[in-house]
Amino acid sequence: MPREKKEMGCFVVRLRYPQTGQVKTRLGSAMGMENSRLFSIAMFADLVDKFSKRKDIPTIVVGSRDASADDYREILEKETVETSRIEFHIDRHEGHAASVRDVWEILLPRFQCVVQCASDIPYYTPSQYLSLLQLLSRVDFVFHPTMDGGMCPYGSKKPVDIWSGIESQKSDALTKILNRLRNQKIRWRCANMLFDIDTANDLRILYQWMQCLHKNDPSYCPRTVKLYETIFPPE
Repeated sequence: MPREKKEMGCFVVRLRYPQTGQVKTRLGSAMGMENSRLFSIAMFADLVDKFSKRKDIPTIVVGSRDASADDYREILEKETVETSRIEFHIDRHEGHAASVRDVWEILLPRFQCVVQCASDIPYYTPSQYLSLLQLLSRVDFVFHPTMDGGMCPYGSKKPVDIWSGIESQKSDALTKILNRLRNQKIRWRCANMLFDIDTANDLRILYQWMQCLHKNDPSYCPRTVKLYETIFPPE
């Protein structure tokens, strides 16, 4: 029988189930754990909403094992995000490294390449994703470096093990990953640098940037902005 043709690529959004005190704890240390939980939800919804509107981009949410697919669907629907075209998967393994590797192994048989993104880059756009796919057409692995020394999002054509033994929050994470890719002779390219929202200062920078954008700008994050102004009312 002829081999079934793979789809070009998919965009995966990863989120640990948002329970108070379990997500965005560095953010929570500055503004309270319940507020950091609410920001985790708002950023997740802003990011997924951008992609849910695109029929040409398969979008998949990967959640943690302490919740169900219906729990994640409910979060998005409460935030008025259309979920009819979104797939939901729950981690089969504990630990970030094993989970990332598992996503490659599950999805690469269906797609030529898979891009994985944390939910704390809510301004990431479908256009940026498509540009990353163009880079990936020439190599095996692509990524956006982040200002804290890591990488996100990142995409691959192969089920590479990039995180085992590497702490993603350490400032030398990217250096260690690149050394691993070189040792495995995996061809890679990097895109432009991004920043993820881990601290109160990150969130403040994001909010200030959003004030410079029109609300119709593809990067705009309406839920995150609204929540920020609720917790920190403008003077």
